[in-house]
Formats: sequence, structure tokens, C-alpha cells
Amino acid sequence: MAKVAIVTGSATGMGVTCAIDLAARGWNITINYSRSKKEAEETYAKVTAEGVEAIVVQADVGQDADCRRLAAETLCEWGHIDGLINNAAITKFQRAGDLEDVTPENFDQIFRVNTTGPFMMSRAVFPAMKKNGRKAKSAARL
Repeated sequence: MAKVAIVTGSATGMGVTCAIDLAARGWNITINYSRSKKEAEETYAKVTAEGVEAIVVQADVGQDADCRRLAAETLCEWGHIDGLINNAAITKFQRAGDLEDVTPENFDQIFRVNTTGPFMMSRAVFPAMKKNGRKAKSAARL
């Protein structure tokens, strides 16, 4: 049975690289994106070209319900989760020193995705990964 990983923000940047690397190692991948659907589909093609299975799930990791749905869709597809790469991140580009250009809403969104998001994703997958850990320990004793 292939291992399964969720890679958040895997439509672009380092997320693509992580997804492809895990796929090359035989892992099935849940590809996550929030806005980059075309790029997520391109990542899907690259991942499945490695001979593994993949699904694409749109979810905003800054939203708890989306994190839980991302984990649930992965479990529905494969029945287990073995790894999570919290890669998704956002920023707001502004002129150097122009703190007025970052609104409180910008800051809240950045903090929610970059800081709270990894916690919410970890919490969403924890029950499944803990269950897998017990199975691995039990199998090792045999």
C-alpha cells in the first residue's frame, strides 16, 4: 500500500517540487491550491507521470473547515494519511518601509494562512496519522 501525503500550496513554487519528489518516492499525493487551479492541474500531471495516484483539492488553509475537508477528502480517497507538508503561504508586497500599505485585514490573512494554517492542518490530519502510527508499531512487534 502506497503512502499518502498532503502537500499544501502544491500548485506553485516549492510545493510542486515537494509533491513531485514524494511522488518519485512512490507516495500518492493530495495536491492543494487556493487560487491556482491551472497550475494545480499541471502539478497533477507531473505527479501522476511518476506512476502514483493523486487528487487535486481546492482549499484555503487559513480556514479551519477547509483544512478539515482537505484531510477528509484525502481519507475518502485512500483511507489513510502518512505525511503532511505545510507549504502554503502568502504575503503582501509593498514598498520597503511602507507599513501603511499593509492593512489589518492583509496582516490577519497572512497570519491566518502562514501561522494558524499549519496548526489547523496538523490538527486536521492528527487523528489519521496517530492511527497509522499505532498500526506501524503493532506491525513492527510481529
